Amino acid sequence: MGHMDGCPNSRENKTYEIVAGGEAIKCLRCGMTSWHPKDVEHLYCGNCHEFHVRFSPQRGIVIWLDDMRDPHLYSKRTYIEDRLGFPAERVYWAKNYDEFVKFFKEIHQDPERKVLAVFFDNDLGHGKQGRHAFTWMERYVRENGIGPFELYAQTSKPAARRELYGGFKSLKRHWEST
Repeated sequence: MGHMDGCPNSRENKTYEIVAGGEAIKCLRCGMTSWHPKDVEHLYCGNCHEFHVRFSPQRGIVIWLDDMRDPHLYSKRTYIEDRLGFPAERVYWAKNYDEFVKFFKEIHQDPERKVLAVFFDNDLGHGKQGRHAFTWMERYVRENGIGPFELYAQTSKPAARRELYGGFKSLKRHWEST
């Protein structure tokens, strides 16, 4: 699971350092250093099995909910970079319902952070699915007065896609009426 730079209560503490002139990444959570170029490129700790995410208070975040497709390698990467206007390493990859809920709450505890878009896959393996994550998020957004952001369904299942699109329309109507 990926986390914000540092603990949720502090934007000062980083969870990683780029070392050796950009050739390696050191995880400040576990202390391990990786020299693998892909780990450095994607800010990944193979020991923790977590991505470190770079944040800037002035910029938004994309949440990618998918248990299998890596947003840093998937074809929508160019779309995310070109359309939404920021590097793909600023995409948080939630691989299940619980990671999604935890991270969405963490983001909205800080008024300077903003979600720009959420990409939903429905089939997340065992347990709750993408549609459950959307239903939770919709309620949380309404209850907490969170403003609009872009919503995307990336599931290949037609019924799940229709259900997500219906939810998207409902949330968009809510945002338009407030």
